[in-house]
Amino acid sequence: AVVDGDVRVSATTCSVERLYVHPDARGNGIASALMEVCMQWAREQGHKAMEVWSDKRFTAAHKLYQKLQAKVVGERICPGDPDEAEEHGFILPL
Repeated sequence: AVVDGDVRVSATTCSVERLYVHPDARGNGIASALMEVCMQWAREQGHKAMEVWSDKRFTAAHKLYQKLQAKVVGERICPGDPDEAEEHGFILPL
């Protein structure tokens, strides 16, 4: 669906873009804490679900999203990516 000019999976009205944690800091719950902050903010804004796209190589991130109850709902080649990275699309209920 198109929402505010953006193509959105399942007509979501918000998304997480480029959540990265420095390799030296991984495994300490930082990504989980950042996602919780993003999700809480989205809830406070009245959003019901969040769209998340993630490079297929980032399996640890996928485990985090799935732990948060996200479901894979699509695949794509990242638009504008010179590497043409393949991504999984997740819907994360809020």
